[in-house]
Amino acid sequence: MGHNDAELQSRFDTFAIPAHWLNETFGAEHGREFATQYSSEFADFKRRATGHFAAIDELKARLNIDRSVPTDIRTRRWTAAEDTMSMQRPPGLQVSLPQAQKFAIDVVATSGQYGRLTSWIESFIYVDGKFRYFGDQRRPFWVKKP
Repeated sequence: MGHNDAELQSRFDTFAIPAHWLNETFGAEHGREFATQYSSEFADFKRRATGHFAAIDELKARLNIDRSVPTDIRTRRWTAAEDTMSMQRPPGLQVSLPQAQKFAIDVVATSGQYGRLTSWIESFIYVDGKFRYFGDQRRPFWVKKP
């Protein structure tokens, strides 16, 4: 990471689920509990994503790709039919959950014949007109890590 750390973190923050949504969805009692869990999970998401971006030059070196080869970050819907996360209903649910959508985040070399260098999958829900981080590829934020 370099001089754009603050800007990157600010952009990541736009993916956070608003506190009001947690309270409205899970009720005041459970909303506070889930807000604490979500805060920790969201911090992990930001660390993971920051690490992925910071490792691009190292990845190029490992793959013998010149550091000057430009890369682009692209997202794509991972699978249109997948909604297994909404089946894992948490306690205290006050309303129905929006559909969880999984997106692949791809790092692509934009010149030469390198193509996709790496990718990972995260889950999002659409709340208040924006996609919000909901959990990693396998689980919503309220399910404890194995």
